[in-house]
Amino acid sequence: MTNAPVHTFLDLHVHSSGGSDDAGGTVEGYLKWIEARRRLGFRIDGFVLTEHRNFDTTRDFSALAAKYHSVVLHGLEVETDIGHVLVYGVTPAFLNHFNLTDVSLPYAEVFKVAWETGGIAVGAHGGRPHIGLVDHVEERNIDLAPINVIEALNGGSSDFENARAHDLAVARGLREVGASDSHFVSALGRCLTRFDGAITTVEGLVAALRDPAAQFQAMRLEETVPGAVIPPRPTLAQLVPATSRMGDLGGDALEYDRSVVGKEVPAGHLEVTAEACEALGAAVMPLPMDLLNDVSVDTACRLTVEQWGAPDVVVNNAIFQGPGTTSRLLDTPFDALEKSFHGNVLAQLRIIQRLAPTMIDAGGGTIVNVVSAAGMFDPPRPVGEGGWSIAYGSSKGAMVRATGTLALELGASGIRIIGLEPGLVLTERMQALHGNEYLVASGGASTTPEVIGRVLVWLVTDPGAARWVGKNVHAQPLATKLGYLPADESG
Repeated sequence: MTNAPVHTFLDLHVHSSGGSDDAGGTVEGYLKWIEARRRLGFRIDGFVLTEHRNFDTTRDFSALAAKYHSVVLHGLEVETDIGHVLVYGVTPAFLNHFNLTDVSLPYAEVFKVAWETGGIAVGAHGGRPHIGLVDHVEERNIDLAPINVIEALNGGSSDFENARAHDLAVARGLREVGASDSHFVSALGRCLTRFDGAITTVEGLVAALRDPAAQFQAMRLEETVPGAVIPPRPTLAQLVPATSRMGDLGGDALEYDRSVVGKEVPAGHLEVTAEACEALGAAVMPLPMDLLNDVSVDTACRLTVEQWGAPDVVVNNAIFQGPGTTSRLLDTPFDALEKSFHGNVLAQLRIIQRLAPTMIDAGGGTIVNVVSAAGMFDPPRPVGEGGWSIAYGSSKGAMVRATGTLALELGASGIRIIGLEPGLVLTERMQALHGNEYLVASGGASTTPEVIGRVLVWLVTDPGAARWVGKNVHAQPLATKLGYLPADESG
């Protein structure tokens, strides 16, 4: 009988509220999260605190780590002229050599001094624009001779960005580690590194990272489960067939109704919508997002959190527009059905997966999924005659059923889930594309976007809306009760 090999699973890039001003997670909060992950069968043995421009030698978490049977080590994240760099094995000699508050340290010197003082420097989130080294390789052809290891799997980076870093590592013979780059408790362990052998000290970690013969592998959390298959990391060519520097986020070209050419549809362009919001005094950050491209969705979510922090309110209102949305089943290609479900269901759930953890860490919030009567009732007529397609109705029905389930799963964590069914809303786009077709089929019951907006604001701000949490709300009857609609306009 042979003993199973010993491995250590460490998250090498974690920020805490006690050391990084942009972090919300506490050290004990992270340790409790590890405990919870272990109960679900995942493997996390510990983490390395890599605070921004800060290395506090007085912070000792050994007793707390022992309480939770985990490892807590200390590192550092500095900012250099090629982006952010993680340093392990930080010594007084290293600290005396640099001004850590300098946000443009000379990278070659950082890597050199770290090595010469017995530690090691690692390029952080290598594929991220500007603050990862891939950009600087592509644009300035920087010398990679001082660099042995990069963080090629980062929990805060998109798949596209991680693929950029992985491609560089493969092309240049660099070794790869994984880490979460966690600033909030629920992100810890999202990505991590598996080391062969036991690692319980900074000295052991540094020795493994410096040794070209040592075995370690970047992994995602779900790959730590015993027996899990670890697939090859996707390359950029596999992930995005055609890309520019920031990435052509892919997706098929949208088909459109040429009959609307020449008709004025003032809403829809990001710039137009942004200007309309700004005119009302709102701050706006326009972000393009393709519902069919997971990289695009992830990037939009990440940039939102990076720029504005965790959202207080998320409204899932976008839907897939393309083949199948206005055709009958036997006339609909199967891939069009798949796109409808990807755009109308999977993308919305992906957005919730990406944003809900940050909202939980920030104390809670509200997620409103805009659902549809098409997912609740049979159409009055076939599609093309005033009804809706099976692709649209069945995909919207999935989100109707998600309301109660998500409320049960997330309610205890402070997330309020509401499904908002607006009824027939005469948007500019609907009138341009369909004329009065839907209005006639509905018997004349309709309203304007402004009314639905007022109902939405009431639902996410008024204490009286608590009764609607976990339910699908019919907006127009509620608008009548609130006095936003005359009694004869709600259908």
